[in-house]
Amino acid sequence: MPIKPGFLIIDMQKAFLDDPNASFVPSLPNACEYINYVADGFRFAQLPVLLIHDGESVQPDQAHYGFIDAIKQDPSDIVIHKQYGNAFRDTTLSETLQKLEINFLLFAGFKAEACVLATIHGAIDRDIPYAILKNGITSTTSDGATFIEKTFPLISYSVVDQLLLHR
Repeated sequence: MPIKPGFLIIDMQKAFLDDPNASFVPSLPNACEYINYVADGFRFAQLPVLLIHDGESVQPDQAHYGFIDAIKQDPSDIVIHKQYGNAFRDTTLSETLQKLEINFLLFAGFKAEACVLATIHGAIDRDIPYAILKNGITSTTSDGATFIEKTFPLISYSVVDQLLLHR
């Protein structure tokens, strides 16, 4: 079966990241560039971009529930609402991936060592192959994303380009 990837962008919400300086998230500007670049490639290839929204800390009807302006969004993006760190827990994510026949996940987003990591473990528990977009995860600490990138499989945007090109 050929690989059909889905791109998960986790918790890049105003409630967590909308600070004029964003100095508390040192890798945010860089991560947004990588995320947008890869999301554009997925959309061009007509592959799903899934925007995961955290409702545990902020409610969907609140203005700061949405994604930060630095993350480009498209009407074709699929929004998944979650209440727990793991985006698979009590959500429609598993069913959505099955319906779309997604058999590989690419992870990006915030907070590397919390919700991104919890959702990676959700994928592992479901035997879904995955990788993390290099420089596409961020944290409130300088070493949070670095630790996750050193520990789990990574893929660079240039390799993603080639995979999307040769589908």
